[in-house]
Amino acid sequence: MNEAEPPNSLSSQNPVKSADSQSGATSVPLATWRHPVSEVVRRGQTVEREATHEERAVLATALALPDVRKLSARYRLTALGGERYGLAGTLVADLIQTCVVTLDPIDVRLEVPLEAEFRHDHDRPPETAGDSEAEILKLPDTEPIEDSYLAVGRVAFETLAAGLDPYPRKAGSEFDWKDEEGARATSPFAALAKLKRDP
Repeated sequence: MNEAEPPNSLSSQNPVKSADSQSGATSVPLATWRHPVSEVVRRGQTVEREATHEERAVLATALALPDVRKLSARYRLTALGGERYGLAGTLVADLIQTCVVTLDPIDVRLEVPLEAEFRHDHDRPPETAGDSEAEILKLPDTEPIEDSYLAVGRVAFETLAAGLDPYPRKAGSEFDWKDEEGARATSPFAALAKLKRDP
């Protein structure tokens, strides 16, 4: 791949077949979004991908969403040396969530960083009890190299899941919940009635 070559665009027209897809398994979100380490050169490989209709349906089911209308990513894979590989890019999603107050559908657009460092399991730094939370957060997210492949799809799925609002609310909606039993028990009329009953 020379320097002037455009990004490698991968979509439903040219999917990367994984062992899972070849065996007919489609339940793993974005299973085909992976790259053999042999194709990642030191100067980097830029990739553009867009999820197929089938992949978006699997994502919607896995994340309990009414719909994932579009999911795309542009990222760069780079050989870092020492059998380590870097992932850096952006994930963009157009999807629908359900308002926790009104149960109405909400159009959501997410644009989040897609970042990770792939290593072999024996090279991944262990977390120790002495590490502070701040120190752990500074460390790059490390992912295992699986059978000489970089599972970018797994990172994309986890990134999308982490970027979702767990309690989405439609603009202007508010909880309107009242504890009627509690209100009656603490109202002035309840206190007055209690005084009349008590000797």
